[in-house]
Amino acid sequence: MKIVYKSELEFYIFGRTIASYPSDFEVVGEEQIPLLRQLGMDMIPNDLVCFDQITRVNDSEETGLHFFAQDRKFQSVLIHPERYVEKFSQYKVILTPDVTLSPDMPPSVRIQNIRASRQAGAVWESRGINVVPSVRWSCKDDYEIAFSGIPSQSIVAVGTYGATRDRALRHALLNGLEELVNRLEPAAILIFGSLDSRYKKELEKLTHVRQFLPPSWSNFSPREFSVDNDDLFLGF
Repeated sequence: MKIVYKSELEFYIFGRTIASYPSDFEVVGEEQIPLLRQLGMDMIPNDLVCFDQITRVNDSEETGLHFFAQDRKFQSVLIHPERYVEKFSQYKVILTPDVTLSPDMPPSVRIQNIRASRQAGAVWESRGINVVPSVRWSCKDDYEIAFSGIPSQSIVAVGTYGATRDRALRHALLNGLEELVNRLEPAAILIFGSLDSRYKKELEKLTHVRQFLPPSWSNFSPREFSVDNDDLFLGF
């Protein structure tokens, strides 16, 4: 018997797949994570702007839109990514939504959050938009899924906002960055947020790093966002 859902939200919650998702899109693994296409270095944007702050955009053809924001702000984007195709198509790249992950979440929820983010990206890519995967993990148990569906030697994005002041989160971030580089050998990593300059230099020995800071940080000293010596060079 075919299941009929009363609304798009109900379909998303219980069907676990957004209605606009292209059924023939290539997926990988048992969890069917969408496989996004490889992007070259020429697709690195000159600026990254939050999707809800597009009034800051000076040149859309050289700007990427990101979703490093509270989940509630982009809930509608996750459920209805197809509604934003026309709006997003004018930008150089669109980053996939940076959905929250936490070690406190059941593994199934973390997997679904990663899948939902990539499905939105798959919808946009199927409509001709250049998509950069925002990669997030909460712990090493997430690596297999977090890095699935991302081609090697492509561009990825990582948000560090909120993960550098707490020691445990900082270790999870830096360990995950190292694992990402080892597994995917990315052509470039777009870092949104703080990253210690010494650690950044070590990372740049392995891949191209382009760092973007939130506009609200313009009046702060970079020193305020540095990490402790004990956190540096975990395995590089």
